[in-house]
Amino acid sequence: DYDQSTGDALYSVTAVYEDGTESAKVSISTPVESQGADNKVITFSGGGFSIPDVFASSYSKCTIEFLIKPTKFSNYDCMAGPGWGTWHQHCDANGNYYCGSNTGSDRITSSSAMTLAWQHMAIVVNGNKLTLFKNGTSVGTLTSSNFSGIGGFGEYVFTNGGNGQFAKYDEIRIWSTTRTATELKGGNSGKVEYTGDMLPAELLAYYKGDPFQGEDGNTYLRDCVGGHHARLLDDNYAEEIDNSLVLK
Repeated sequence: DYDQSTGDALYSVTAVYEDGTESAKVSISTPVESQGADNKVITFSGGGFSIPDVFASSYSKCTIEFLIKPTKFSNYDCMAGPGWGTWHQHCDANGNYYCGSNTGSDRITSSSAMTLAWQHMAIVVNGNKLTLFKNGTSVGTLTSSNFSGIGGFGEYVFTNGGNGQFAKYDEIRIWSTTRTATELKGGNSGKVEYTGDMLPAELLAYYKGDPFQGEDGNTYLRDCVGGHHARLLDDNYAEEIDNSLVLK
């Protein structure tokens, strides 16, 4: 099947990647082209985006990962999720990152602050255990007696406006599995890109920072996997080339 408006086609394929990630035979959207030396990133100046459908289902195991280069730090910037009591994440004025299902003991506060450089952040859910990684190293973990898994809330919104995204993003990926520290570091701390006609079977959504115009007139970040294209919430974004971020 081929969608002319997005350039997506569906194939059944299987592959094994150098970092040890293996795919099953699945139907995926292709082709996914390497960005090569001219790496595209999406830069937000208070803008945001909304990922549909992926978390309409609940997952006992899940990994959310992305490359991020903040442009500033303020309390509650880079906010995402439905909100505390379901799922929430944000940074503070010192670059500390927070994530979890609620406040207090159900929320991680990173032990290592983000910087204004590129870094890889990964949130790993394994039942009622939550771990936050920065550049492949654990910077926080908790075990909750109140929550388990993630999902069942539909839209996963990276907020715009005053608590919006003031950062560059690349390689945003959502998995239906728990990525291990070895896998995260094996992927050069998130700087591996998945390309070609074969993508890992457990990859639910994959955004490489390339927006496109939808038939409905809205602009979307392209999902390379299952058509979960993420609607950009306003015009406070720019598509840029950042050759300082080299993907493998």
